[in-house]
Parts: sequence; C-alpha cells; structure tokens
Amino acid sequence: MATELDIPESNIRRYESQNDTPNIERLKQLGDYFKVSIDKLLGFEELSIEDNVDSEFLSNFHKLTEHNQSLIIELVKSLSEKSQ
Repeated sequence: MATELDIPESNIRRYESQNDTPNIERLKQLGDYFKVSIDKLLGFEELSIEDNVDSEFLSNFHKLTEHNQSLIIELVKSLSEKSQ
C-alpha cells in the first residue's frame, strides 16, 4: 500500500498507531484506496435519511419557546395515541 500510494512506511505506522493524523488530501487517497468514505476512515457512521430528519426536527424544536415545545409534545402524544 505504501508503495502504491507513495506514502512512506513510517507515516503509515504513525497513522496505524494513532501517533499522527493524515491531512485531508492523504485521507482522500486512503479512502479511494480502501473504497470507503473519509467518514468511515475516521470512524464516523454515515447518517441515514431518517437520522437527518430527526436531527432537523430536534434542531427546529429547540428553537421554539418552552410553551410551544410543550404544545408540540402534547400534539405528538395525542397523534401517536390516535394511531394505535
């Protein structure tokens, strides 16, 4: 791998032992080599569409006043009870 990517063996050992972090260009190179995203290389899970919707909902919810948050909570409870 070191030869194919033109990365010194010493750098690879430092990356593997977590004594050094590759720069963004090197991360792109490694991601292409292993056929994975940079997020995957760094140990992050990719968000699903559902996670994005949840995240957006929570972000908007936290922008509401406390009173409006209470109204939303009651509305969600009421709707979920009706759908059972």
